[in-house]
Amino acid sequence: MSDAAHIGGAIAFGLLAAGAVYIARRSRGSGQSYAIKKTVTRKTPDFSALFSSLIGMIGQGGGSSSTASTGTGAGTYRVPRGTGDNYTSFKQRMGASESGGDYSVVNSLGYTGRYQFGQGRLDDYMRATGESFTMSQFNADPALQEKVMDWHISDIDKFIYRNGLDQYFGANVAGANLDIDAMRAVAHLGGTGGLKKFVTSGGSYNPADAYGTSLADYAAKFTNI
Repeated sequence: MSDAAHIGGAIAFGLLAAGAVYIARRSRGSGQSYAIKKTVTRKTPDFSALFSSLIGMIGQGGGSSSTASTGTGAGTYRVPRGTGDNYTSFKQRMGASESGGDYSVVNSLGYTGRYQFGQGRLDDYMRATGESFTMSQFNADPALQEKVMDWHISDIDKFIYRNGLDQYFGANVAGANLDIDAMRAVAHLGGTGGLKKFVTSGGSYNPADAYGTSLADYAAKFTNI
């Protein structure tokens, strides 16, 4: 057995002994711990967990390991891509709707590319990533357009979950049954702020773009429900 294992074993034994003394002391008196009587959060240390952790470290030669967390508590979110290949399907449908799938299209209002991005949203992307390019460079680069679209949808998804809009999945708003793709489409047309107003107002907030397409139109067009 290595020196590290001897030392680790001694420490583990000390911890277990200390735990036994601690528990014995806590058992004296009225038979109830102070933590229970006062309903405070004082807890008996989890010496078994400490021991297991220490044994794991010894087994790795004193090193440590890390694991990824996928919790959904406060301040966290998940960004699902739907079932199967729904995200790819969503992009294909959005590209077809916005430009007929043509990366080089520029509309009469200056929106460009397969997904018809404006300068404002491209500026958001560049601020977020530190990248820099012109509208012309963006229009001529299909790979960049796809990269920006992926960031754009991820940003929308984060907004949906951080703001609790996922609680409206399955709700009918202005004639559209809402799911993740419906909300993505609304945000693509009217921004994340527009999405939130549309959903929380029950569809009362429902503006249309310069070509007459409303938020409800896009929600109904892209929903999978």
